[in-house]
Amino acid sequence: MIVIGGGISKAADELLYEPIRREIRLRALEVPARAVQVVRAKLGNRAGLVGAAALAMRAAGVELSA
Repeated sequence: MIVIGGGISKAADELLYEPIRREIRLRALEVPARAVQVVRAKLGNRAGLVGAAALAMRAAGVELSA
């Protein structure tokens, strides 16, 4: 799975995601190329903020669960 996040993830499918999928089909072995998914991150622009908060909490000794 390839996850695209941040502001770039809002690009239209034909501008970003389809060219990535096309390159995967051209360059990867056939079976893995069919299996890989290219998806938009669910956190979008908040991913950096959530990651920074998680690191700060870990540094403070707070246990995080999935």
